[in-house]
Amino acid sequence: MVAVIGAVGLLLVLVTWAASIGPDRVVSGGHVDRIRPDEPSVSATALGDPKDPIAEERQKERGEPPGWLGTIAFVLELLTIGVVVFLVGRLLRRLRRWWLARPRRRRRLPEDVAFEVIGSAAQVTEVMSEDAEEQRRELAAGAEPRNAIVECWHRFEQQAVRAGVQRHAWQTTAEFVLGVLDLVGADRGAVSRLADLYREARFSDHPMTDRHRSEALDALDSVHRSLRQPVGR
Repeated sequence: MVAVIGAVGLLLVLVTWAASIGPDRVVSGGHVDRIRPDEPSVSATALGDPKDPIAEERQKERGEPPGWLGTIAFVLELLTIGVVVFLVGRLLRRLRRWWLARPRRRRRLPEDVAFEVIGSAAQVTEVMSEDAEEQRRELAAGAEPRNAIVECWHRFEQQAVRAGVQRHAWQTTAEFVLGVLDLVGADRGAVSRLADLYREARFSDHPMTDRHRSEALDALDSVHRSLRQPVGR
C-alpha cells in the first residue's frame, strides 16, 4: 500500500511538471533549445523583422502549452488525489481495527466474566428457562440446519440481554454467550459441543445436515437440564 501511494504521488508530480513546462519540453528534460552561433536569435530576428515567419513559428513552438493539456492534467490530479485519499482511508480503517483488537487480547485473560450484570445469575437462568421450549422448537423446525443452529446460539444472547447482561462492543457473539452460560453454571461439555456446532455452521462452507441439527438438539437439551440444577455461585 505504501508503494502504491508513492507511485501515485510520483505520477502526480510528473503530471504537474508536464503541464507547467509544456509538452515540447518534457521530451528534452525541461531544457530550452541552445542558440547556435550561425543562427540569429529569436529576439534579434523578431526586433529586426517582426514579420519573420521563422521567428513567429519558433515563438509559437515555445509558447504556452495548449489548453486541453491543462484540462487533462487537472482531471488527472483530481483522480490521483481521490486514489490517495481512498488508500489512506483504507489504511486508517485497518489501523483502527487493529487498535480496537488490542484491548480484547489484553482483557480476555485477567477477566473471569467479561461483561457487567445488572441482575443476577438466577434472573438469567429464569429467562433462559422460560424461553427454552421456544428455542428448542426453532432449532428443531428450522428450514435449514445451518441457519437453525446459528439462530439457536444467537437466542442465548437475546435471552441474556433481556435478563440485564450488558455486552461490551469488543466482544464477539461466541465470547459473550460462552460467558453468560458459564455465569449460570450450564453443563460445560454440552456448551462446548453446541459452541463447536455454531462455529461450524457460522464459518464453514461444507453442507450442514440433519445429523448436525440432532447433535445441536442433544447439546441444547443438556444445557437446559443443567439450568434446573442449583447454581453454586
